[in-house]
Amino acid sequence: MNLIKRTTAIYAVFLTSVAFSQHNMIKYPSVELKGTDTVICFTMPQGRELAKRNEERKKFEEIVNLQKLELQQMDSIVSSQQRMIETYKSIDEKQQFIIKEVKGQVSLCDEQRVLIEKELKKQKRYKWTAIISGITLNALTIWITQKL
Repeated sequence: MNLIKRTTAIYAVFLTSVAFSQHNMIKYPSVELKGTDTVICFTMPQGRELAKRNEERKKFEEIVNLQKLELQQMDSIVSSQQRMIETYKSIDEKQQFIIKEVKGQVSLCDEQRVLIEKELKKQKRYKWTAIISGITLNALTIWITQKL
């Protein structure tokens, strides 16, 4: 919208500058009354100048219309990109949530691993205690049976 305002302002400045620069060349048109009608008569140079200004006006209107179309296209591009940004933000939030859950699961797994390692050490101690106790009992039994 700002682009259209600038273009319109440039167009207005251009037309007023042309009008003031051409003021000395163009004299006022003559006004004649024909019956009940008022007729404005232009000289040939005045008519040419009016035609030239009309063509310039048409060019500027064409430029303004093209710029309006470009602005609409840019607005649609911006809005689609904003929708994409919002989509990416929601995806990012979901992924952050998943990352937090995974980190929680990893810490839980680490805790379970530590507990399992402690349990394995405990079982190894019991195993060696049982082996040593068995050997000792066997040796003691053999010794007692040999003494009897």
